[in-house]
Amino acid sequence: APASLPKAAGERVLLVGLDGILAEEFDYLVARGALPAISGLMRDGAVVASYARAAELEPAEFWTTVATGVGGELHGVRSLDSFRPTGLQTALARSGPWRFWWSGVEVPLGLAEHRPLLANRRAAFTFWELSARGGAPAAAVDWWATFPPEPLAGLVVAHGAFQLLLDGHLSAVAPADRAPDLARLARATEPGPSGSTLEAALPAKLAEELRRRAVLPDRFYREVARREAANRPEAMALYLPAIDLLAEGWIGGDVALADLVRAELDEADRLIGGLMEGFGTLVVVLDP
Repeated sequence: APASLPKAAGERVLLVGLDGILAEEFDYLVARGALPAISGLMRDGAVVASYARAAELEPAEFWTTVATGVGGELHGVRSLDSFRPTGLQTALARSGPWRFWWSGVEVPLGLAEHRPLLANRRAAFTFWELSARGGAPAAAVDWWATFPPEPLAGLVVAHGAFQLLLDGHLSAVAPADRAPDLARLARATEPGPSGSTLEAALPAKLAEELRRRAVLPDRFYREVARREAANRPEAMALYLPAIDLLAEGWIGGDVALADLVRAELDEADRLIGGLMEGFGTLVVVLDP
């Protein structure tokens, strides 16, 4: 394909992926009058659709399908994570039981380093990459299969970039000159309302782990998207997994988890409400 394509008329597109949202939780909040931005879209003529999703389908494959429009047999992304064994340069893709071995044994023992899913395993273009070929700015924030990020007109903050930036891996951002500012933003990110709920519901060590692994990253990614929208990207994609990460193995009680789910969805809804005026097409994908 040519390196650039002529710009065609079309609407600006925003895609937001919210992971770990159960349908009954979402429906309950909408029925109670929460989530005014998303509720307004559903009420005022938007298309609301459901989709079939095999339970065994890996998140990496599913979310890459959302971004590329083709299935895993074509885009090639199948595994959940990659791990780089100590002393080797190449990361190994692992999913299923082997992922738990590498993440639960090899990484804590210092025998391997967790690495986000490598973008070079993806054999299909995302919609924002195609949009950027005409020279118009695009943006992707924390979407699967974007590490290392490919430079394009606009901004790519790779999947898992929050932790990578905190660890000094500025290669998680493209273009490279944007990385120092985003690293400072990552270090300055505060936990917000969800941080207080975690402190009240969990032992201090576990609360801190979930703040760093789930709450702080999503707050960082939302702020990046909010700031980047000012540059008017033709296409933008934002992936927010905090609710999914918080719910995994949760021990703090149902009430506290419900508070966290609502707080995180409220934040996402406010972001969507602030951004949607500038986009002609808005797609919100909720995955359980």
